[in-house]
Amino acid sequence: MPILSTYSPSTVNPTSQLRTLTSLTLHSRPPSPIKRPKSLTAPSIPPLDHSSLLPPSPTAKLRSSSYTTRSDANLTHLTPSGTAQMVSIASKPASHRVATAVGRVTFSSPDPARLIRTNQMKKGDVLAVARVAGIMAAKRTSEVVPLCHPVGISRVGVELVVEKGHVRIQATVECVGSTGVEMEALMAVNGAALTVYDMCKAGGRV
Repeated sequence: MPILSTYSPSTVNPTSQLRTLTSLTLHSRPPSPIKRPKSLTAPSIPPLDHSSLLPPSPTAKLRSSSYTTRSDANLTHLTPSGTAQMVSIASKPASHRVATAVGRVTFSSPDPARLIRTNQMKKGDVLAVARVAGIMAAKRTSEVVPLCHPVGISRVGVELVVEKGHVRIQATVECVGSTGVEMEALMAVNGAALTVYDMCKAGGRV
């Protein structure tokens, strides 16, 4: 460890102080031998398996889910391998079928209901336009729902009633065929409801 020589200022005059300062020397002890650590052998570490840290690939997930064997025989829109299909109705006899669906458009403000009743909406007669929209939507069902059969509809009835704080929509669809018309009834309600919203959104929140 270095040792620095020192002096006492009381024993020297200012003239000799500078001389004394220039004569200071630095003494150091001989360095002690450095003890080197013994060589250590690092333990062997197995390589990290990065595959366990990654999420499963979408391809693998899709492959595992697409070829699952069907266990529920009631899922007629699925093949035994799990893929989607359009169900055959060739063997079903034609019969008179009726389906009814109900929905509502609720307003957060009393203004839309008042304007609909008095037919003062800027876009026109809300109930009349929504009724036609519901009928058109029912006839287009098979173009929107991929696995739905085109049906020869014999009647579509759409009723809209303005009640307190909302418009109530009811659609009834009839046909004579080999499959039901519940999807057509649901589409009619949705088409009418969207039209009510579109025509009333300028008059207040719905």
